[in-house]
Amino acid sequence: MLKHNAKFLKIRTDISGFTIVELLIAFSVFAVLVAVITPLFKQGSDFWQATRSEVELRQNLNSAVQLIGVELRQADPDSIQTGDAVNGEKVVIYNVPGDSTTRGFSLDTSSPGRLRFINGDTVVPVTSSVIDVTTADVVYSDPGFNITVSGRYLRPGAVHKDIKDNGELTVVTTVTPRAGR
Repeated sequence: MLKHNAKFLKIRTDISGFTIVELLIAFSVFAVLVAVITPLFKQGSDFWQATRSEVELRQNLNSAVQLIGVELRQADPDSIQTGDAVNGEKVVIYNVPGDSTTRGFSLDTSSPGRLRFINGDTVVPVTSSVIDVTTADVVYSDPGFNITVSGRYLRPGAVHKDIKDNGELTVVTTVTPRAGR
């Protein structure tokens, strides 16, 4: 019986497989690759997010400038007034021929800044809630108006550093009213 049990205790040497050393080396190589590739994915993701934010910022500011331009083209040139409201907001007000409602734009300069369209008693935001509008100017310059709108994305680090140091972007255009001023 002792002979029979010795047969089961015999170590088999004909089994193929990985040794513990081979497994440790393979795991170490894999860990090094993951450690090198992970920051590259993070950098790519950050760049994609910054590009997306910059595009959204540019689209918002361009839309604001276009809306102001369309409205000023329709306005009676002699009715256009710019100035500061009692509450410190910058405003542009005007009348459109054939429409008795006073229209305009206001820039609430509190942080974050909001550009709003005014149509009589109705006030509608022009820019997205993630945009801080820092400047909105309408200046008469013969033969039209220079419109400047500046803003920045509210999420820190969300816009490429090459726009400006503070992530601010400025959109400028000139609009000629439909009749001479």
